[in-house]
Amino acid sequence: MKDGICPNCKASQVYNSDFIPLQAGEGRLGLYNPKGANFQMQVFLCINCGHIEFGVEEKSLGGLAELVKSDKWKKVG
Repeated sequence: MKDGICPNCKASQVYNSDFIPLQAGEGRLGLYNPKGANFQMQVFLCINCGHIEFGVEEKSLGGLAELVKSDKWKKVG
């Protein structure tokens, strides 16, 4: 969805925000990291079909390999 096209309905009505208005949170969504700083998330929303995707902000991608070494993460496939 980062390219502005929804993979679900192919519409170009995709919006992005790093401020996520969650009722139970403080407005920012983070991926818990027991070994350091949490990874900040961004959200992509298609207003045509309602499809939503979450992703780690690009500046945090380098730390993900270490994060998944925990026994809490299992590789899919």
